[in-house]
Amino acid sequence: MMARAALMQRDRCIVVGGGLLAAFAAIAVGMPAADHTGAVTFAYAPHARLMLLPFGAMAYGAAAAIWSALNLFCLYRAAELMSPRRDLALLACISPAALIMLASGYAGGFLALMATVVVIQGHRHPGRAGLCLALMTVQPQLALLFGLILLPVGYWRAVLMAVPWTLALLAASVITFGVQPWVSYLDAAGAQPAAAISLAAGARMAGLPAWAAQTLQCGFGFAALAGAALVFSRRGPEPRSIALMLLAVILTLPDAGGDGLVLAAPALTLALFAASPADDRPLLPLTAALILWIMPVLAVPFAASSWPLVPVALAAILLAALAREIAWPGLAGYDTAAVPIKAERERAP
Repeated sequence: MMARAALMQRDRCIVVGGGLLAAFAAIAVGMPAADHTGAVTFAYAPHARLMLLPFGAMAYGAAAAIWSALNLFCLYRAAELMSPRRDLALLACISPAALIMLASGYAGGFLALMATVVVIQGHRHPGRAGLCLALMTVQPQLALLFGLILLPVGYWRAVLMAVPWTLALLAASVITFGVQPWVSYLDAAGAQPAAAISLAAGARMAGLPAWAAQTLQCGFGFAALAGAALVFSRRGPEPRSIALMLLAVILTLPDAGGDGLVLAAPALTLALFAASPADDRPLLPLTAALILWIMPVLAVPFAASSWPLVPVALAAILLAALAREIAWPGLAGYDTAAVPIKAERERAP
């Protein structure tokens, strides 16, 4: 068992090596994990063990290879759901965000695919979308915020269908593993990730007091979510609007880490490199697009040096991209049926 790699220290599983090893060891012992520096490397909700426990019983090499391959496949499928461009789907799998995902062992490919299925198929298949949203509750704060932004853009049936699925997952985890994993998880909730990218984290790096950092984060989050919902309502479910929505959700989370940017990688790759069906404007100017593309790699060294450049740059680029889309007059009355989405996109009557 991978649990042999773990040392118990208070209520956490301190794992030599961190990353993927920490994740599988934590799954095996049922506790949140941190590496030797105390930075959280695995903090999924306990019902994630229902899906991931087999990895904790594997040899490390096999577990790492299978886990990485599955997440890359999920990234590929997420991009393929939005566009027939297989070359860009492959590009998403080798993007900086994907490489950071592989290095950290984050379940980003799985979460990206679940989020993509929700927004692409949510109107036609609310039950399927609800199940995908429920599976995203392995990171509860992410699923909750994603569900909230889906409500004003018309996905209330998918959100409603996610409730019984979520309750079933919670019940199954308690029946199978007991309540202790939940106690440990809740005790560790809110811990700072190793490469924090939220505006609140940047404010704390700059020396602002906690109340000021949280106020700044709340103001930014409200503006980003409202702007992303407006753009999505006007454009419909196409790569550009999906990328902006997922980036808004990720950056609104106060405990967002750099590896979380991989959730938007499939949609962002298509938004940056594929022709837009709405107009011929790029999503961002070249310099801003390049910075956004490589930002996952920059998050780790800048966070380690306590420089707030990455959180500030990410927030500024997202708000600028949202402002460009909202201000563009050609989007009024935009026909979402013209968007080349491979999956079902028509709204159910």
